Amino acid sequence: MLIDRARIVRSLRIAFTVFFGIACVLLVVLWVRSFHKKDDLRGLVGDTVLNIQSLRGELGIGNWGWRFSRFPWRLSNENVDDSMERLWRPVKDRRPLSLVGVRWQHFAPEMTMVVVRYWALVLLAATLAVAPWMHSLRWRFSLRTLLVVITTVAVVLGLIVAAKR
Repeated sequence: MLIDRARIVRSLRIAFTVFFGIACVLLVVLWVRSFHKKDDLRGLVGDTVLNIQSLRGELGIGNWGWRFSRFPWRLSNENVDDSMERLWRPVKDRRPLSLVGVRWQHFAPEMTMVVVRYWALVLLAATLAVAPWMHSLRWRFSLRTLLVVITTVAVVLGLIVAAKR
């Protein structure tokens, strides 16, 4: 039985694109939800507690260095009110956000968290969904296509400006 290498590579590209496309859509849903609900997932990994939180456009993944023999997994959520700040209140040694929206917070010798903004994760997932097809794209286009794209971008930017007034 002959294996068609091109067909396998194409199937893997499609699977990769579908996986990261679904991940991108789910991240957008969680991003929107994070402005209405604060989600908190905690559970035991090894002998430390893994903590995943989502709040106001940020996703935080951290651990509690305390040693536990048993700690049940649990998911909790609560409504976000205007008094809530960003993920975990500011502390003395809070690192500033970098260009890509990532910061590392160290709260005590036993508590650390990496916080990433959702837009950075959505951009990464979308890039990974498109990446397998980049080499096969032909970047040739007509003048008509260029004018249509420029007009579309101008109209969208005009609508954004009009909506902010």
